[in-house]
Amino acid sequence: MATPFIQSPTSSRPPIIVVGVEQEWAARSLETVLGPHGFALVRGYSGRQTIDLASSVSPDVVLIDSRLSDVDGLDVCRLIRKEQRVGTHVPVVLMTSGAAPREFLREAYLAGAWSVWEQPLDGELLVLRLRTWVDAKRVVDDVERVRMVDAESGLYTYRGLHHRVREMLADAVRRQTPVSCIAIGAVAVADGTDAFDRPLPPSVAGDVGRTMATVARGSDVVGQLGTSEFAILAPMTERQGASEMVVRVRERVAQLPEFADEGQTFRVALRAGIATLTPPTLADPSGSELLVRASTALRYAHVSRAPMVPSFDEVPATFV
Repeated sequence: MATPFIQSPTSSRPPIIVVGVEQEWAARSLETVLGPHGFALVRGYSGRQTIDLASSVSPDVVLIDSRLSDVDGLDVCRLIRKEQRVGTHVPVVLMTSGAAPREFLREAYLAGAWSVWEQPLDGELLVLRLRTWVDAKRVVDDVERVRMVDAESGLYTYRGLHHRVREMLADAVRRQTPVSCIAIGAVAVADGTDAFDRPLPPSVAGDVGRTMATVARGSDVVGQLGTSEFAILAPMTERQGASEMVVRVRERVAQLPEFADEGQTFRVALRAGIATLTPPTLADPSGSELLVRASTALRYAHVSRAPMVPSFDEVPATFV
């Protein structure tokens, strides 16, 4: 009798195994062995489809037949390892039809494979090995999740922003769509002044961050660059759309109540800077550079104190 997979307490979904195999009998054989044990198989019928699935369905393990006809199994493994959305802690396994020579094993491990399995597979050992790997992979997922999101505010941390912007750019390159990053600085301003030089108390900064999250779209990513600085990563958004989002954020933040600090009354004011990457330039800058560009535009907005929201392209070269 099959023993169901014992799911991680932090995950309610079954373990997802992406299988890249062309032979129908091989796919059905794996499904017959793994299905009764609680594994969900998602099949790729070609090397290219396997790569796409591995980068889109958040698999717990990827199994690749070395005999794929459109893309060599070793190359599929290499390309998956280059996908930013597939973490290095996701086990990737190559399967061969018989004993693998030493040179193939060497190339497989250099390509990033965790193991090479020779067919026919031992069903019981296959299940036990996958259970161990899935448990280990999900522990890393839990740790990464904690490090990427601030538990109190619910916003992405600086580390989390770096991770998500890499994913977003990889998707934008594939879809050939623009991506914008909006860096927003919140400061305390006394009535009747425009002195953007006083930091916000942490509690007020938290209110600003939560307010920004309510304005952002479901596809956007909101995180903190610093105590009173935030970033919104906006996929499929050009400069004009990013500017309109800044207007909406300002309108919502303007509704926050005034607050007292050291016997004086303040309101929250915002400055913002925008960086946008369009399809021709998507493949060049890294995710980190997009965040840096937006932060640079924000610094320029602070220094210039102009009412406009500058984009990185409008920042003087001498300032950068």
